Amino acid sequence: MRSELLRFKWVTGLLTLAHVMTLVFLNRLADMQQQTYPVDRLFMLTYMAVAFLWAIFQIGSYRKASKWLWLLHRPVPHHTMFASMVAVAAINLLICVFVPMLATLLVLDFGSDRLIDAHRYGMPVHGWVLALSAWLAGVCAVLSVRPTAAVVLIVPIWLMWSFAHSASVLFTEVLGMLVLLAIASTQFKPNRDEHVRSNALVVLTALPLQMGLYFVLVIAAIGYEFLMMFAGTHPLNMPVPPRGGYTEAVRQEPAELLSGLLAASKDERAAVWAEQMPLLTPQSISTRMRSYPVRHQAYQERIVQWEDSKQRIEWTFSHDDMMFHGRDVRSGASKGVWGVKGFADPTPFAQVPTPFDGQYLLTPRVIYQIDLAQQRTLEQVRLADDEVFIAAPLTFGEQVLAVTSQGMRLFGPDRATYDQTAGTVRQLSERQVWRIPGVPFVQAMGQTQGAGSLSRLDAAELVDGWLIGLTFGGYYNGESIRQILLHVDAQGAVQVLAERALQNDFPVWYETVAWWLSPVHFAVRHAPVVLLDNGIVQGASVWGTPDAAQLTRALVLNAASVLLALWWMRRTALQARRKLLWLVMTALGGLPALLSLLLIEKRLPKPSQAGAVAGVPA
Repeated sequence: MRSELLRFKWVTGLLTLAHVMTLVFLNRLADMQQQTYPVDRLFMLTYMAVAFLWAIFQIGSYRKASKWLWLLHRPVPHHTMFASMVAVAAINLLICVFVPMLATLLVLDFGSDRLIDAHRYGMPVHGWVLALSAWLAGVCAVLSVRPTAAVVLIVPIWLMWSFAHSASVLFTEVLGMLVLLAIASTQFKPNRDEHVRSNALVVLTALPLQMGLYFVLVIAAIGYEFLMMFAGTHPLNMPVPPRGGYTEAVRQEPAELLSGLLAASKDERAAVWAEQMPLLTPQSISTRMRSYPVRHQAYQERIVQWEDSKQRIEWTFSHDDMMFHGRDVRSGASKGVWGVKGFADPTPFAQVPTPFDGQYLLTPRVIYQIDLAQQRTLEQVRLADDEVFIAAPLTFGEQVLAVTSQGMRLFGPDRATYDQTAGTVRQLSERQVWRIPGVPFVQAMGQTQGAGSLSRLDAAELVDGWLIGLTFGGYYNGESIRQILLHVDAQGAVQVLAERALQNDFPVWYETVAWWLSPVHFAVRHAPVVLLDNGIVQGASVWGTPDAAQLTRALVLNAASVLLALWWMRRTALQARRKLLWLVMTALGGLPALLSLLLIEKRLPKPSQAGAVAGVPA
């Protein structure tokens, strides 16, 4: 340990200095503690990349036969040698990653006006655990028989990709680190080419490798889109997207989309409404509120801030006391707190609110409106416990249209409770509830191939009611990509005016490749989303919603993988029990399991090659 610490003392010092200077510079430019998840994850990926390369250099320097003999063939157990190497890496990464991040947080918390929540002190631990996991993945890549074992680096990256509570995410990351530690310890042995004998060890090594291979295969499938980009046929970068497709539908202006649906309607009033369209002010909204911020979220999905531009106060939400804290944007002085009822109210919010449109705060079941004139917050809409918002509301003058998991709700000002001193803020009351029979608005997260996923809503207010356009296809699945045009009269009666199917912009096999490539690994991939509280308010399933075509593809691919595994293992010295184990894993895991078999097990040389080696004529 002492020799390894001295060996990398200058590298550790330089990396620590560079890290400190980077954090100081970036925190002077912006409030780095209030950034969204891409910023934090970019930092984590950088730590992991540095640690991975560090392991390749450190352990790779001992990989030569002479140095490996000198390192491990001595009266010291090789597990003790491995433990000392891991301890050195842990200490170096603690100095390089953990200490600068912790020191920066302490300085900002106690020496500045920045708001630092308690869960932010977990980020240095996240960075250290992920960096050490990447170092262990680098050890696996260097010492494994095949360098392709480096794909196990995807395991900690995958476990990091969650919006759950900081402690929950850290728990999964530590589990991933322990798995990589166990795998790396099996590779650290005197004879690196020795065959793996234990079946349990084979499973331990194969499962993370299969997850990495699964992600590699999915990423490779995305190469199809890059080929379309080079050919100029990708729907998203074509000057004019394919007619009648999903991309064209989501890119249209609200008036254009509603006019197109009216043209497809056989209703007698459609022509009149089409003529009125230039006089109307239709609005559109993307129904993408599939999840909401979680308290003490490790990697926050949205910035929970809003600004009072007149008084120049920036209000930032604190996860510790569940209230907004004000700060003067010019002097940085504290301006108090903002609770559920407004300024200086000590009542905390029950859930983390999402600010939008400069005047609303949205939680899964409640909409609050900010009244800056009175420095208060009004609760405008509250849904039942079994109903949630799936989009930010649309405002039409004094009316508000809210899209929920069970339909649409129209709210208008309650004249009886209108406060003349409240400026433009009025207490809303529910006017109508619009439910469309047979239309499932929200598809559970994790069921990413399901039908009925509403992705866009367009609305136009008529003299005698409303025109509502619904575009489905947020998750591709063949015939589920469609549009519906509704008319809602003044009494709230709903009538379907037109319905048309949209074409797939991509082949169905490509849109569903993540599922049929390996249903088991698809489920494992979505397990952290389903098992942890990621702020998803709808029920979720890790298995997705496969149709007959996807299921057929998956069964055919798994069967072909089993047959290839049988053929490949004919020329191996594996015992019957080991072969059966691999067949079971291949039947469950499909192509990723087959590839892991090819990477872990060794085949015997061909008879002609064996004879030539022994000096016997072929």
